[in-house]
Amino acid sequence: FFLMIRRPPRSTQSRSSAASDVYKRQNNDGLSLNFELYQNNNAIWAIEKYIQTIKDKRLKSKKTVEKAHMLRLLTHFIGDIHQPLHASAFINGTYSTPKGDSGGNKYFVEDDITGQDFGNLHYLWDSGIGLLKALNERPIKASSLEYVRKVSEEIMKNYTKEHFGPLAKEKSVLKWAQESLQLANDYAYGPLNGSKVITKEYQAQAFEVIKSQLALGGYRLAQKLRDALRGQDFGQRGTILREQEGKIKFLAEGDETNEDIETEDI
Repeated sequence: FFLMIRRPPRSTQSRSSAASDVYKRQNNDGLSLNFELYQNNNAIWAIEKYIQTIKDKRLKSKKTVEKAHMLRLLTHFIGDIHQPLHASAFINGTYSTPKGDSGGNKYFVEDDITGQDFGNLHYLWDSGIGLLKALNERPIKASSLEYVRKVSEEIMKNYTKEHFGPLAKEKSVLKWAQESLQLANDYAYGPLNGSKVITKEYQAQAFEVIKSQLALGGYRLAQKLRDALRGQDFGQRGTILREQEGKIKFLAEGDETNEDIETEDI
């Protein structure tokens, strides 16, 4: 197995996107950043680099396109690294080194009873064994967003932060990737043993792993955002002042009373 990095566009049944990039842009505020991802082609490096960029003092008081872009990528990659097939590849006589099956992109599977084509294994896991298929459409409909809200609430009810114990507070991105690698071995590839047939038992097990990882990744993302954004300028939304009881407090821009005007869960 090996670690790999992925980025949008979204997965389809026939392919999921894997990529590296050379990133160099000039901001509207004149700040130049140079990220050479070809030399550091993994999500671990990318996540840590994006956090470092968001915390950069040169960006702290600037409302930049760069900061927004880094936040988008940070959110995406933290989600990705908790999906086991973003942290693994299957290598055997059919799928050779160095890329193997490219995280399940070349591993095509089907239902054991109906013979239904599930597309590739990566797509099957990306779709949450069907849980997240509503998000494949673009633009995303209001009804799909409501569906995601309800699913999220149900997952968080069954997989609370307390359920994970110390795991929810684990900050090492490398350990996150190692966890996903182990899950890929135990639940994605191991049960198949090279077969392309997906059983109901496989789907049921994978379904629970996916929901657990969605919750765990969300809790960890929230903590990373707290750490990275504390004290930063949000324009009309104000500046993050402090956390109280797991929530973020905002101060209105220009508010001389220093009165908290808005509280949001994160």
